[in-house]
Formats: sequence, structure tokens, C-alpha cells
Amino acid sequence: MHVLYSVMEEALNQRNEDIPRKISERTLNEAIVLSGYYEKQRAILQQVSLQQCSALGEVRARNAIGDQEIQKANLKHPGLFVTLKRIYRKFSSRCRPDRNNVRSQMLHLEGVGLDTVRQVERSLMFYKHLPGVANTETLATFDVSAEAYTQTFNKIDEGLTDSQKEAAIADHPNGEAYNNYIDSQK
Repeated sequence: MHVLYSVMEEALNQRNEDIPRKISERTLNEAIVLSGYYEKQRAILQQVSLQQCSALGEVRARNAIGDQEIQKANLKHPGLFVTLKRIYRKFSSRCRPDRNNVRSQMLHLEGVGLDTVRQVERSLMFYKHLPGVANTETLATFDVSAEAYTQTFNKIDEGLTDSQKEAAIADHPNGEAYNNYIDSQK
């Protein structure tokens, strides 16, 4: 602040002197006031950001999205499979989890027996287990009922392209069982 003030004064008065080493009391007080203003603005912006996230029903901070919320987003997503990108984008850009955390939560669900994770073309796919195969006790640990799981499983994810759907179905780990299930639902 002191340097800026001195340079501006010299430029306005059209003189070229060295910057004084001693800071005047006036400059110091102005710097303190300006610093206080910036701190208040930062606090206001942070508060507005938190209110927008909570008003949208989202988690308050980027790093505060819990593992269980990501797992629920996987399990409650419509359709029999979902891409990592779709889960990642399910959260607001102000409150998104890290992509690696989404991947690790998909792998965690695979570890507890609720899905199979596979790389299909350029997408990491989360294949849900068929409703009759998914363990209801395990689903309950994620606050997902068997009925809710079945309902979301039977819905169609409109966000996937036809080529993504075809590639995912062609590479489905339980393709025959899936086709039998779909035929039984018609």
C-alpha cells in the first residue's frame, strides 16, 4: 500500500524520487482499513457460497461430501448402470466431490457386493446388481430400501447416449441374466 501510494503520488506530481523507507501514519491506517474491507468481503462471499449450497439441498463444502452420499447417489441413480461422470456431475459444481473419491466409492460398493465396476470405452461404468441379487441387508446399510432400489433400477437414465447404452449393455458382466430380467418386466 505504501509503495503504491508513493508511486501514484510521484506519477501525479510528475516527479521521480525514491520511495520513502518510513511509512506514514496515514498510509498505515489506510492499509489497515483496506485490509479489513477485504476480509469482510471474503467472509461475505464465503457465507453466500455456503448458503447457495445449503439452499439447493447440497452439502456445505466441497470436501464435506461424505462417502455415503456418493454411494447413495450410485445406488439411487436411475437405470441398471451409471458412469462415473454422471455421478460426479450429480453434485453442484460448488459442492462436487473429487473424481477419485467417486471412483473409490464405486469400488467400495463393488467390494460389498452391490455392483460391478468396469471400464467401457472411455467411461468407468458402475453396473448395479439385479434387484433380486442385491442383498437387502447391505442396501439397508446405505439407507436404500429394496423397493427403492428396484424402482430406480427399472427406470431409464435419459442422460446416457444411445451409443453409451449399447456399449454398456454389450459389456454387461451378467448380460444374459439382465436380458432375462428385462424380458420378465415387460
